[in-house]
Amino acid sequence: MVRNLKERGDRERVGIILLKNIAKKKILNERSVEKLSEIFGERFSKGFNAVKEGQVKRYIFEPSGIEFWIVVGKKAEYVIFDYYCSCTDFLMNVVLRGSMDACYHLIARYLAEALGKYEVFRIPDRRIMDFMKDWKEEAIWSVHYSSSL
Repeated sequence: MVRNLKERGDRERVGIILLKNIAKKKILNERSVEKLSEIFGERFSKGFNAVKEGQVKRYIFEPSGIEFWIVVGKKAEYVIFDYYCSCTDFLMNVVLRGSMDACYHLIARYLAEALGKYEVFRIPDRRIMDFMKDWKEEAIWSVHYSSSL
């Protein structure tokens, strides 16, 4: 079992590198889709569907250039910072258990960037604290909600 987790972890790390590369190059070809689907399975499918359904948003604060990505999930809007997602799945399975390397929200964020399929919101820097407060409250609510099920 330990060996299988290590092999899975190694394979998923390769998948994360591939995701970041396709996002950077803005190219998603059939071979990459097959490879990512093989690596991430259902999480890739869910991430791809989130992109197709327009659930990925990019917030750019100006003039600082600070940016956040948001993926609308089943229960909340999840904040993506580089390689971190505010969802419970990421916290439990990526951070604490180490049983996987990405949630579907993180996969959706990189796929959306590669495909150029996301909404962009440009917001003045003076409003960044309002947004952070709203997202923090929603993240706390989603953790509370999912733990009460």
